[in-house]
Amino acid sequence: HHYSGTEIELSNRYQNTINSYIYNDKKKTAFVYINELFESTVMAFLLAMFKWSKDFENFETYGECFKYVLFLMNDVCIFGEMQSESANKALLEAVDGDIQILQFVGDCYWIIVVFSLAHEVAHAYLASIGKKYSDNHPEREEYDADMIAYHIVLKIMIEEQGESAILEEYTYLAPMMYMDFFDLYYYTDRVLYKTVFYDPEHPTPIKRKNRLFAIAYKKDYDFESEDGNHLYGGFLDVYDEYRNQLLLKMERRKLDTILHIEEREQIRRNGDESAVLGDFVALALDAVHGIISGQNPELLKYQFVILNLMCIKHRSWQQENEFRILFPNPKLKEDGKRLGLRDIGLEISAIYLGKNCSNRNKKKLKEIASNLHADIYQMRVDNQSRKFDMCFEILK
Repeated sequence: HHYSGTEIELSNRYQNTINSYIYNDKKKTAFVYINELFESTVMAFLLAMFKWSKDFENFETYGECFKYVLFLMNDVCIFGEMQSESANKALLEAVDGDIQILQFVGDCYWIIVVFSLAHEVAHAYLASIGKKYSDNHPEREEYDADMIAYHIVLKIMIEEQGESAILEEYTYLAPMMYMDFFDLYYYTDRVLYKTVFYDPEHPTPIKRKNRLFAIAYKKDYDFESEDGNHLYGGFLDVYDEYRNQLLLKMERRKLDTILHIEEREQIRRNGDESAVLGDFVALALDAVHGIISGQNPELLKYQFVILNLMCIKHRSWQQENEFRILFPNPKLKEDGKRLGLRDIGLEISAIYLGKNCSNRNKKKLKEIASNLHADIYQMRVDNQSRKFDMCFEILK
């Protein structure tokens, strides 16, 4: 494509979500982010799937690999927990030093890494040529980025062979496994927690995978595909087996002990407030240090959500005409604290007492109003109003 993006930086900083994206404002260095959690999870996923496929008839291996893939989909992908040392140890014990499996995983993993990087850089290329997409079909940009990325992978595979080979031919279907990984993630979330994936800008993994197949079978690419087809065929066997067993065990209520219903509901309702705040702080620090732009779309998204959580109330309270002020203080050594009004140049002009304010509180507030030289008012129901509106009168 004759595109040279020399000002592109890569980061894999951990966040508790499976994610990758590129930020490119055409002014500063483009920033490609591929999550550390995603990297470790994909490799573990391939290890479990290939071992399961190879020793499918071994009952113990079958059970251990199913449980590990379920752990990856549920605890890691859905809830963003990094695999513990004990979990990694259990996986390695199941693989049992199988050199062939380790070789398969290493080769396929690097195909997926190259595809992922090329996909994100493709977005920068599409922006550089001024490619526009209609609001009715924003998903087409993802299809185009996939197409460019897969062409790059296949060209590297064909042009660099022998001792100088970077990517092995038999792994040419690894990007499809990448899509299947996400499909199992979304499928698990749907079966366990009734969550339905929808993103107008990102087509479903299966739709993306079907587009990739169309590229792989073009006459432009002539290479040995038998080994790759065999590897992917075994992968699909356990892919289908996982889906069937997950649904069956869920229907028989054998998965009740691993479900985190309340936690998943909270993520759905609140966007997992702690994760939102953590990601916001991490992105904000990156912006302060110049790693990303202050206009980074992820940063702006979190900023919008957090400001809305703190600064918006229902319209039924609009008569209060309330203002909420966030006062940044870079010199503050604490995590944050309330500031006095005088610290930010404001003064209280009046105090309004609620309709049912107790006599005891009235007395205290009258003293405070006197010390502040502020007026004090008593709220009451307007008996002339058909909607029982509130009105106020000065308190003497």
